[in-house]
Amino acid sequence: MLRWISSVLAAAVLTCGCSSDAPPPHVVVPAVPAGVDDLNTFLEDVRARHALPGIVAAVFDKDGLRAVGAAGTRKVGSGVPIIHTDRLQIASIAKTITATIVATLIDRGRLSWTTTLGEIYPEYASTMLPVFRDVTVDDLLRHRAGLPRWMRNDDMVKSWVRQYPRASNRERRHEAVKYILAHPPEFPPRTREAYTNDAYLILGNICEQITNRAFEDLVGDDVQSPLGLPSLIFEEPSSDRSLDQPWGHVQQGERFVPYDPDPRGYDGVPFATPYGAGVSMSVVDVATYGRFHLRGDLGLEGALKSETFRRLHHTPPSDLPPAMQVAAAGFFNEGRADADGRWINVQHWGYYARGRTLLWFSPQANVGAVVLTNGTDEDEVKGMQPISEIVIALFKRYRNPPTPRIR
Repeated sequence: MLRWISSVLAAAVLTCGCSSDAPPPHVVVPAVPAGVDDLNTFLEDVRARHALPGIVAAVFDKDGLRAVGAAGTRKVGSGVPIIHTDRLQIASIAKTITATIVATLIDRGRLSWTTTLGEIYPEYASTMLPVFRDVTVDDLLRHRAGLPRWMRNDDMVKSWVRQYPRASNRERRHEAVKYILAHPPEFPPRTREAYTNDAYLILGNICEQITNRAFEDLVGDDVQSPLGLPSLIFEEPSSDRSLDQPWGHVQQGERFVPYDPDPRGYDGVPFATPYGAGVSMSVVDVATYGRFHLRGDLGLEGALKSETFRRLHHTPPSDLPPAMQVAAAGFFNEGRADADGRWINVQHWGYYARGRTLLWFSPQANVGAVVLTNGTDEDEVKGMQPISEIVIALFKRYRNPPTPRIR
């Protein structure tokens, strides 16, 4: 996938839609916290140039929030502004949360990087294809298990909720794992890397199997509560069709059309899975979560071992072609690694058809950023361009040592 961030950061570090019956809410645009820079004007310039519905962004370092802002509207044509305290879908950034839960169980001795699917699912001995039995937790985290990129979009998947009408979400997920592991892989495990959602569905269910608890509860106890992330929910930001939170938007020709939120919310998602998507948060809370990982990379967090943070964030150094990335255990790397073997770019992009997301940080520069949008160009290159522009500009401003303020 084409990226714009690598070369800039590497050099710098190492040298219309449905309407609601309710009237639109009166929204007071909140002031940014004291001591935090206001990015509203900067973001509006980017948003307007790319004609996006809305953008929110935040910058953090090891000590806290450095800057935050928002531009655009919650829903095009509504006149209701999007604000930095709003919730937006974080898309595949949720995979890093799944990886964090897996790492927590590993550090507690409940699981290991080398635990195999055959060991975790002995009840599937008669249905699991032999090729999957030796696939490890690490293979799943690094997208090397041979699984398809997207959840299988066949008739069985489309009718999953109808197939299991009385099952809980957790029970449906368990049956989904059985289904996935009974179908041939896209390629032999460990022969190459290919981004996959199915691997993270399996990882989340592994956590449930090991603990006998719902994944949502694990996130609440091991991520949301200790880090203080009150905005985190397992559903669309606006599931009641009100304008109290942003709507996502789909592109139709040259314009963006609001995507009517599903009133079924989270339970309408096939398998009802939060492992790799289906999570919404404010940009401030995503920045708090990103700061936890930045501090862990710098040896300043005790929730996980230092070597565990490093394994989550950094794959072994390799020579990457320009604009390419490689998977660590939950995060991705691009650019190049420093003399200590740590990559200068640690990140995870997200896409959910109605917007794009990015969580990024650089331990060498003690800086990170989050960018979330509620609409995107369907073309991947065009869709990622405004986010890349924002992150590059914010990096230049807030890296250590600092450079002149964005105007």
